[in-house]
Amino acid sequence: MAVLALTGMSTAGEKNAPVTVDVTDRLQAVSGFGASGAWWHTWFHQMKPGEQERALDLLFTERGAALTIFRYNLPSASGEDVTRSDRRTADVETGPFRYDLERDGRNLEILERVIDRGVDDVVFFSNSPPRRLTRTGMTSGGERGGVNLASGAEADLARYLVDVTDRLMKRTGLERARLSPVNEPQWRWGEERRHQDGCHYRPEGVAAVGRAVLDELEKRGDGLAGEIEIELFDSGSWEATPRYAEVVWADEGLAAAVVSIAIHSYWSDARKKREARAWLDRHLPGVPVRMTEYCEMRGGHDPGMRSALDLARTIHEDFTIGRVIEWTWWLGLSRGRYCDGLLHYLPERRGGERVLETTKRLWVLANWSRFVRPGWTRVSCEAGDGSPLQPTAFLSPDGTRLVCVLVNPQPEEVAFSSRIVGGTFSTTAAWRTSEGHDLARVPVTAVLPGRSVTTFELERAE
Repeated sequence: MAVLALTGMSTAGEKNAPVTVDVTDRLQAVSGFGASGAWWHTWFHQMKPGEQERALDLLFTERGAALTIFRYNLPSASGEDVTRSDRRTADVETGPFRYDLERDGRNLEILERVIDRGVDDVVFFSNSPPRRLTRTGMTSGGERGGVNLASGAEADLARYLVDVTDRLMKRTGLERARLSPVNEPQWRWGEERRHQDGCHYRPEGVAAVGRAVLDELEKRGDGLAGEIEIELFDSGSWEATPRYAEVVWADEGLAAAVVSIAIHSYWSDARKKREARAWLDRHLPGVPVRMTEYCEMRGGHDPGMRSALDLARTIHEDFTIGRVIEWTWWLGLSRGRYCDGLLHYLPERRGGERVLETTKRLWVLANWSRFVRPGWTRVSCEAGDGSPLQPTAFLSPDGTRLVCVLVNPQPEEVAFSSRIVGGTFSTTAAWRTSEGHDLARVPVTAVLPGRSVTTFELERAE
């Protein structure tokens, strides 16, 4: 077994932090990186055409993060009970199970433009049943935060979700898609705040909705069961997952049909992720896990490295501890002063004209997403005991290319030494995001500046 330093990055003789990559220890295959398009449609059209194009290019092409996954918020006919008017969704029904997608035309247009940029991994997710299928007649949550799906309405909800997803797929030419019928069911939506769509479900309710969607797909008899994959259950956090997953996966037919378990990384530190992962390994071994939503839950405007390093830490934990196969950020584009957007559409400080602003979050995510493509496999990459570095490494499907991403969250620079087990690789390029760089190509050295994320590209030399 070969043991070789990454060419051009050795710092022999210096005090340094060791990093070891073992390309023979192949872990999870990566399906991609993404972002959500929720809520943009209420104001995206107000942007100048050139800004719209630039925003979509920065998110979904090599000009920026080159994301490959897009999450589309299925409309639920929001009403005035959703106190944030820019978070309301359209009513696409002209009557029960009769549809006019043009009522959600601005949202649909964004979807079409994302697909035009080569994105074909789309997840259609539902935050709430449509208003007519709720107990309260509101999509912002039930009374005292309780269950809000009308009694016995699981089949009607499933029909609505499959109908709309099927029509959107046909309209946009998508051959396959994922459908996520439930979002963050643990939270008691509507109990205190009604700022967005949301619906609380008990574990048995999540299983019932999932089963209803599966039954609806299977009874269609037109191939939809193979074209639309079910994803459950967009859990609100790692810690909150086991109680629900245990009930959902007790349904053997549903368990066999669900392609993956979707988890959000909110409110979850490394310990909570480790505990949830251990439970999953004991009870649901082999079920792929996707991290489908995260943003730093912190107010204030922070487009800089503080927030970006929170993103980097979360990606590192989710891949190494959670062993996720997907990593998807929350809002691709935001116009609020909150740490929730990869891009922000904000008023200029002087004047009043809005401007499109990039964030370090976008470029740090691109340190992974632009280089680690669907089908690549994470391989073992370890830092030495006591090292401040957060390393991950990924191998191309043919085994000829390697990408190593090293995060240095400390203010001080760190010199590191490196070796690869199982092959001879030469470093071809390094790309860095820091206070002074936006995923810029930099000289290949074995010194990482403070508060930086650096991606090293390598090629097999054998």
